[in-house]
Amino acid sequence: IRVKPPAQTTAQYGLAGVAETLAWLRGQL
Repeated sequence: IRVKPPAQTTAQYGLAGVAETLAWLRGQL
C-alpha cells in the first residue's frame, strides 16, 4: 500500500494523481 501524500501525488501527476488519490483515500476507509 502506498503511504505518499495524495496532495503531493496530485500536484506531480495531475489527472493520474487524482485517480491515485481516490484509490488512496479508498484505502484509508
